[in-house]
Amino acid sequence: MKVGVVADIHGNRPALEAVTESLAAHDVDSLVCLGDIVGVLGDAQYCAATIRDEAAHVVHGNHDARVFPDRGWLPTRDTEVVEYEHITEDLTATTFDWLTGLPETTTAYDTVFIAHATPGPDDPIGWTRGNAGIWPTDFERVGREHLDTSQILLLGHTHHQHAAEVPTASGEPGLVLNPGAVGYPLQHEDDETGRADFAIVDTETREFGLGSVSYDSTAVLEFLEAAGLE
Repeated sequence: MKVGVVADIHGNRPALEAVTESLAAHDVDSLVCLGDIVGVLGDAQYCAATIRDEAAHVVHGNHDARVFPDRGWLPTRDTEVVEYEHITEDLTATTFDWLTGLPETTTAYDTVFIAHATPGPDDPIGWTRGNAGIWPTDFERVGREHLDTSQILLLGHTHHQHAAEVPTASGEPGLVLNPGAVGYPLQHEDDETGRADFAIVDTETREFGLGSVSYDSTAVLEFLEAAGLE
């Protein structure tokens, strides 16, 4: 099965629109999302509803969990205050219930393990301050430790797009992949357009492609400016 993989949307509607259009052009069979669907970038409701309606498998990330009642999280920084108020005001009750019901990890298509930050049981969503997620230098170690019955590990959180073929615990070939972030960066260094990352994975062959698409980030930048977050 050819699966589109997205992560770290952070409420960026034009970026998500650009990515879903690109994935449709690649004729993917399914979509998975690795969390941080909502955030400070202006359209939590659209992004959450789109992922709810279009993705077959979804986990939540640390930014999603900030509005979960049982977390008891309180914002302190200006960016956090804007993010929290925007998300809680923008989400409908139905979408909020869906978001708060998402799992921390899940297994998809029999061979794919999905988490936001880390595959371990202690803090898979990256909630603990200092949990920087899994970076490429640790992909092989993580593959050996956590891939066995699952042959593909999908992670987000770092906003760093990378994939590596690695040995599993049994010595069989596996794949660890981070699709990069949909929501960031808002601007390239050389122009004023945003870049949204994604990936496509064949769940049977483990073949993969890493992609990105440019989009007009004007609306997001204007939202941040209006909120005093230039």
